[in-house]
Amino acid sequence: MTESEWLACTDPTPMLRLLLGRGRASERGFRLFACACCRRIWDLFPDPRNRDMVVAIENHPDGAFEDPDLDEAICASSAREYQFRDRPTYWVAKYLGRGFYKMTAGESALIVARQAASVVPDGPDRQAETKAQADLLRDTFGLLPFRPVTLGPSVVAWNDRTVPRIAQGIYDERRLPEGTLDGGRLAILADALLDAGCDDDDIVQHCRSKGPHVRGCWAVDLILGKE
Repeated sequence: MTESEWLACTDPTPMLRLLLGRGRASERGFRLFACACCRRIWDLFPDPRNRDMVVAIENHPDGAFEDPDLDEAICASSAREYQFRDRPTYWVAKYLGRGFYKMTAGESALIVARQAASVVPDGPDRQAETKAQADLLRDTFGLLPFRPVTLGPSVVAWNDRTVPRIAQGIYDERRLPEGTLDGGRLAILADALLDAGCDDDDIVQHCRSKGPHVRGCWAVDLILGKE
């Protein structure tokens, strides 16, 4: 896959396979992408504890299964498998949780995306869903497979760390339940990056793009030093 094909792709499956094959993508990114896919079918989960688990993973994407908050949420989400095992959306949540204990986060993300898309009616609606997932994957990983972006320390330190302070507010204060970041505040972040002397057009233009942007957005994570 070339960079132009990556930017035009409307199916996350080959994109995820590329990321898995190159081995540079973080578990954090895979988990937050999978959570973003779950947010798109939020009202279809059969048990509120499925949604609680998604929230727990969004809050602890760098955690481990042994972490008390994650352990409790993942186990609670699976507690009524006898009741919901015939519901496809239950298995979306199940495979999200398995990314902590039965498979890698990347393998989990691949299955979650496929399962989440499968609950949407076949035809144009499903095509729209896979395209939306591909957009979310680009928001999470940017151009990582081709040319990772770096941010100079002077940009981060500028004006008493104004840029990361804006980014932290965007990261913390999402629109819920959809889980998207505020586009207006991202545009302000783009202006702050330019004022701070950022000369990388990729990060500035990404902050100005219409998105959707979600927790795990590569530009916000880069500013905050999240891997």
